[in-house]
Amino acid sequence: MTAVYSELLFADTTLYPDALAAQQRCAITLLTALDLPWVADEMRDGPHVREPVDAMVRRALASAGVAYTVVHGSGSERLAGAWRAIQSVADRGGLARDGGRDAVVPDRGAATAGEGWTWSCDKCSDPECEHRLFTDLLARRE
Repeated sequence: MTAVYSELLFADTTLYPDALAAQQRCAITLLTALDLPWVADEMRDGPHVREPVDAMVRRALASAGVAYTVVHGSGSERLAGAWRAIQSVADRGGLARDGGRDAVVPDRGAATAGEGWTWSCDKCSDPECEHRLFTDLLARRE
C-alpha cells in the first residue's frame, strides 16, 4: 500500500519492486472488496480515492503475477470469506500450522504466487464486476 500511495501522491514508482517482491513471498494475498461504506478518518483522502487505489493495487499485483483473493461482506461474513481463502491454501499445503497452535504461518516452499488463487470474473477483475456480483448475491438472499 505504501508503494501504491507513493505513486498516487508523488508519481514515484520506485517502491514497487521491493514491495511486490515481498508480496510474492507470501502464501496468500487478500484484497478487501469495495462493498462497505467509506468511513472518514484523518489518514485518507476521501471516498473518491477508493476505486483508483483499488485499481492501482490490482494492476500492480497482476503485473507482478501475484495471485489474490477478494473478500467481501461485513463482519462475520467478511471474516468467514477470508478464513475460507486461507483454509483453501492450507488444505493444499500452502500454509503450515505453527507448532500445533491456532496460528497459521506461511510455508515458504509449499505455495507460490499465481497458483490457482486469483479471484476471477469470467471476463475481468474489475471492481464494478464485483459490485454486480455482490448485488446479485444480496438479491438472492432476500
